[in-house]
Amino acid sequence: MPAAVPAGVPTGFAALDGLLPWRGWPPGALSEVLSGYPGGGLALVRPALVRLSREPRWLLLVDPPFVPYPPALAAAGMDLSRLVVVESGDASAW
Repeated sequence: MPAAVPAGVPTGFAALDGLLPWRGWPPGALSEVLSGYPGGGLALVRPALVRLSREPRWLLLVDPPFVPYPPALAAAGMDLSRLVVVESGDASAW
């Protein structure tokens, strides 16, 4: 990668950060996470979401495969005051 690549958002998993070009999730970008088991996608992004929830920004989950459980997210340290969950229903959110 060129030296001008901006630093990514740490995933919370050092081994994964070492494999990604930005050394974390791409900054200021949309990421789709696919998982082979239920809840795996949220488990993968939860550490980054917890960290980002402490900054003055909005967090958006679009069509998560399961309805996020707020007490569990709060127990993990996430500030839920700026979390938005979008469920598109039959229409594609994209």
